[in-house]
Amino acid sequence: MEIFENKIFVVIQVFILVLHVILMLFNTYFFITEFSVESLTQYVSTYLVIVAVNINFATILWKRSAVREFVKTNRSYLVGLHNITPNSKDRILKECKYETNFVKLHLVLTLITGAVLIPVGKEREMQFAVLLFEKYYPLYVLEALYYMSFPIVAYVSVRLAYTIMYFVSHAKFQIYMLLEFIRGIVDDYSDNDDSELLNSEAYQNVVKERLQEMVTRITMLIKLTNMGSDLAGHFIPTMALSGVLMGLGVMSFVYLGEFFGYYCYLQNFMWCITSLSTLVVYVYYGQQIEDETELIFDAIYGVRWVSFNKSNRKIILVTLVNVQNPLKLQFTDNVACNYELGMKIYRNLYSFAAVMGRMSDFTENK
Repeated sequence: MEIFENKIFVVIQVFILVLHVILMLFNTYFFITEFSVESLTQYVSTYLVIVAVNINFATILWKRSAVREFVKTNRSYLVGLHNITPNSKDRILKECKYETNFVKLHLVLTLITGAVLIPVGKEREMQFAVLLFEKYYPLYVLEALYYMSFPIVAYVSVRLAYTIMYFVSHAKFQIYMLLEFIRGIVDDYSDNDDSELLNSEAYQNVVKERLQEMVTRITMLIKLTNMGSDLAGHFIPTMALSGVLMGLGVMSFVYLGEFFGYYCYLQNFMWCITSLSTLVVYVYYGQQIEDETELIFDAIYGVRWVSFNKSNRKIILVTLVNVQNPLKLQFTDNVACNYELGMKIYRNLYSFAAVMGRMSDFTENK
């Protein structure tokens, strides 16, 4: 995804942000000076979406350096695929391949969705850009650029999900190697008696060195998870606000499908598929951090610690205390990225859809 980090793409994002801010300001001025229920109904949906896009783009550009620094730090903490069994190496490479293919497919779906959402026919009447660039200021080039920005807007909307996926994937691979390392701490002494090893100074020194390596890796993993949580915490407030605004704007088109024809249903379907798949990325990969780190406690507890001296046992006990609770990708103190969050979002979406459905039925019966 390096193509989306180069200077040209950043300039494009800045241009799109400026264009949408101009549209938002003109639209706001239009609402104030020429307010009417008809104009509000006509343009409020796209107005909400434009506000959401501006919040999204501004946040991404503002926190771009933080994301870059996080990725750089993440890479510097990585342990290479050396000194691991061929089975573990094959597992990591296979999962990496699957996840890379998923990102490519999801990115293509996202860009296609952005292109499909470009308004056509009667939908153009709902776009304030048409009124501004055709009636008041005949700037058809800017109108064309506005429509061409839709795929890029779609990509930026899912960019945080790709960042979390990237982080969790690397953390998961580190956990695979860590678990294998922990289980193999005393494997080369499996034929020796515990009492014999307990009195062996050479053995205790080797174990101590390996335990210190284990503690270093666990500390690194905890630091990375905390960094990931901090980064997500910076994005979540603005992303949540923009998501709500964009959702309200787009959902309103669902109940206007009969006026715009069947193509509107296709647009809503593509938007829903992309949004739901992005939500699955957040929830699934957030849950993976919890599931995989939970195995660390069991692996350490299963180490042959009866053959350790007092000093090495103390390291084991202290480490067990520190890893007794699985790591979580925390958005806030009370909100973590996991299946529980996914169920809360699902219930809220279901409740919202049910309310909108009842309102639609009431309007039709009236």
